[in-house]
Formats: sequence, structure tokens, C-alpha cells
Amino acid sequence: MKRILAVLLGLALVLSLAACSQGNHTQKNIPYSKLNQREKTALNFTENLYSGNKSKQYAAIDRFTAKQTISSLKEKISAGKFQQTFHAVEVLKGVNVKSGKGNEFLVLLEMKDQKNVTNKRIVVMAGDKVLHILSGNSKTYAKELGS
Repeated sequence: MKRILAVLLGLALVLSLAACSQGNHTQKNIPYSKLNQREKTALNFTENLYSGNKSKQYAAIDRFTAKQTISSLKEKISAGKFQQTFHAVEVLKGVNVKSGKGNEFLVLLEMKDQKNVTNKRIVVMAGDKVLHILSGNSKTYAKELGS
């Protein structure tokens, strides 16, 4: 009788743990070793853009952004934008999309602020250069990124 009760109790425990894990919909990051070159570019760009260090920000813009984007991003930094710093930047997803502008590559990133609050950003790329960086709340690419 004790064995049956122990088995039933064990089964109930396993089922309750399984039910708890199904409610967890967190997206896993892609390990750095598995990132493609464009995902690495988006990651490096975002880490430096949100580093709080102006020299790193300007260097990242010069190195990673498309020519048509460089001046507008530098103007934003001069105007005091991108002052918020983030750490633990991770790539969640990279996906190719066709748009009216041609082929673009989207990278969904997740990062944490000073209070460890999670934020998301979307990096839009043409070829190997960054065109835009958008808030993760942007509805523009929600369908493509499944967010």
C-alpha cells in the first residue's frame, strides 16, 4: 500500500512540474559560437552603441552602419540619445525578410539595463551593414520575428 501511495505521489509531482514548465515561454539566446556573421555584427554594434562610452559608440557607427545611416546616428548621439547603458546583450533570433527596399536581415536582441530589467531591440541590416535599430516593441517586424 505504501508503494502504491509513493508511486501516485511521485506521478502527481511529475505532472505538476510538467504543467509549471509549460507556462514558461522565455526565448533562449543563440550561443555566440553558433551566430552567423551578421548576427555577430548586430551584437557588437548594439553592445557598443549602448555602452555609455561615446568613443565606442562613434567607432561602432563608423564600422558597422550603412553609409546612409552614419550621420543620423551620430546626430542622435550628439543630441544626447543612446545614453542608457545595457549589458548582457544576447541574440534571440536572426531572420531574412523581403521588403519594399529589397532583402533585409533582422536580428532580435535582448539586453539588461542597470536594474537588470530586460529590454529588446531589433537591428535591421542590409548586407553586412546596420540600417536601423528599433525598439523591441516595434510592430513593424513583429510577424517576421514571431514577437
